[in-house]
Amino acid sequence: ASKVFSEIRSRWVVKPVHYNVLLAGLRSAGRFKEFDSLLQQMLEEKTFPDQQTSLTVMQAAVEKDPSFKNLKRTYDNLTEAGVGCSVRTMNLMLFYALRTGEDGDAAWVARELRRVHDEPPETCAFNSLLTRYARRGSVEAVEGMISSLERIGVVPTPATWNILLTAMLAAKRYHDLVEVFLSIQKKDLAMNSISYTLFFHALGRGEGNHRGWSTRPWLEILRQKHVVMSFELYTSLIGLYAKKENLPAAEDVLETMINNGFIPRISTFTPMLRAYSRKQDSAGIERIL
Repeated sequence: ASKVFSEIRSRWVVKPVHYNVLLAGLRSAGRFKEFDSLLQQMLEEKTFPDQQTSLTVMQAAVEKDPSFKNLKRTYDNLTEAGVGCSVRTMNLMLFYALRTGEDGDAAWVARELRRVHDEPPETCAFNSLLTRYARRGSVEAVEGMISSLERIGVVPTPATWNILLTAMLAAKRYHDLVEVFLSIQKKDLAMNSISYTLFFHALGRGEGNHRGWSTRPWLEILRQKHVVMSFELYTSLIGLYAKKENLPAAEDVLETMINNGFIPRISTFTPMLRAYSRKQDSAGIERIL
């Protein structure tokens, strides 16, 4: 990449995009000394960095030392050099301020973001990082990050909450998932089909029939809440009704699913077949098949 970059410099005007590609390559390779040298050369040559440069520089700072002190120093250096920090760059900085700094540090980044870009912090910027925690099964880490975001005035979106619900489902914390889902609803957030799919999975796998979940007319409730139905949502609702042996409701959902153009798979109605088998109801099995 360095050889190609030199060739470009000898023939054409070098633009920030060319620097950004090489900076990103040096960062990925962990060659931070050369990274710093190239960045300094960029500034000296008056090749005015763009906002992608700021993101690459902040990512390199995170990989070298993710402490808030180092990120704040990087931000100050970029600002003094006239490099505008993008919303994405500042959200990355905010994420690590929440992880490695104090709430006051994160609050400062949030205020700076609003001052520079006239925008609140975006939870979507954290979702990919929160997803990594969820995949590692670290429910507590996801919960802690969301709580920290709320403390500095960031309102998590349904997509952010879904990451936590997914982590709880994977950890088999069904009761906790249900309680979190209900607490989210109290915040007047419009939960989407993914949220309800996770909710129904938790109810179906949890023990008992607390609060009569499996007897509620969920199709009508979802319609009233304007939730867009998906294959996965129908399947999870059928699973809930079947596992709790509310088979008339499960059949109604299956029929609605087919009438709305969704083609069920074997896995969709397998819970119903198992339930009818437990009841030794051959007529029910034949009806489903």
